[in-house]
Amino acid sequence: MNPSELIREADRCVLCGLCLPVCPTYRLLGDEGDSPRGRISLMRALAEGRLKADAALAGRLDRCLGCRACEAMCPSKVRYGRIVDGGRALLGARGGARLRRVLANPRRRIRYLRLAHLYERSGLRRVLRASGLLRRFGLERMERLAPPFTAPSALPAGFAPAGVPRGRVALFAGCLAEGVDHPAVVAAGRLLAALGYRVELPPGQGCCGAMDAHAGDTRNARRLAAANSAGFPDGVPLLSLNSGCGAHLAEYGEWAGAAGEALAARHRDCLAFLAEAAWPDGLLRPVVGVVLVHEPCSLRNVLKGADALYRLLARLPGAEVRPLPGNERCCGAAGDYLLRQPTIADALREEKLDALAALAPRYLVSSNRGCLLHLAAGLRERGIEVEVLHPLELLARQLV
Repeated sequence: MNPSELIREADRCVLCGLCLPVCPTYRLLGDEGDSPRGRISLMRALAEGRLKADAALAGRLDRCLGCRACEAMCPSKVRYGRIVDGGRALLGARGGARLRRVLANPRRRIRYLRLAHLYERSGLRRVLRASGLLRRFGLERMERLAPPFTAPSALPAGFAPAGVPRGRVALFAGCLAEGVDHPAVVAAGRLLAALGYRVELPPGQGCCGAMDAHAGDTRNARRLAAANSAGFPDGVPLLSLNSGCGAHLAEYGEWAGAAGEALAARHRDCLAFLAEAAWPDGLLRPVVGVVLVHEPCSLRNVLKGADALYRLLARLPGAEVRPLPGNERCCGAAGDYLLRQPTIADALREEKLDALAALAPRYLVSSNRGCLLHLAAGLRERGIEVEVLHPLELLARQLV
């Protein structure tokens, strides 16, 4: 979004204030400059040259979680997500480039995953935690957010259908697929194959580019979008597992032109696809216990897919499925926000942890890996025992 496009989009905001009650940072900080309409006014002034790009303005935009609850509420249908991405691009790409480059490069990802596994297996993790060195070098938070490190797992080439074939689908695995998201990728493949679909994982896919887009790194976001748009077979449904990736893929036309539009047109959230598919009787074993559902902002506000998640989980015999109280409010993870803005991220997480402590479910499920990591870390810190996993992992576990 260039400055003139940003100004035109910002002009659609009538400053009605309906966004204020749903904005996490405005609710927490009570500052108009940390509200959607306040940020829109600031970004319009920046695009018009009436405001200088400085640290104060960058801080306002950096504190935005990008949850897009304001978009869901806006009567004028202002595309706030595009405006804030455009504003950050005008300011220039912010920090975190090293993390984004690692996630976008498969060889680097594997290298770091192997080192992390060695770090865990050698006992060095326990020693460094006790030494205080992690805090001294600014690594303590990132290290505590990470679950136990396992060896990297190669992605399967695909999954063959069981029984009568019903068609082909392609899976978008994402940049965490060799690590923490690997169980969810395998779970999706097993479920789809059990329903008769041939599942493909094209080797040409890579990071979706969402983190670069939200960081103002327009050039790299476009490069990644173009590569992915060319990396999947035409005419085959493309299913995403992580709601953050899915929300970005659904808007690829903004980043990769006609090829991106074509990819977005055949993209579906895997949860919605499975919820609408025909399931044979007796495919799943019963689940005992309460399953609390966390609705990621990207699923709720962008993909509009929370209802499909509940319809899918309703297929689990015996499960008592409930929404996590406060699902309309962001948990504070928001991509790498939990690293960049730890104080706000943790404050927003507190009410989720309070609810989990009070309800004591057996499972907590969410379709966003960042949210899962953020919530799981909080549960560990409080000593609350709840199994945290992707909903597809729970479903696949119950396959007969």
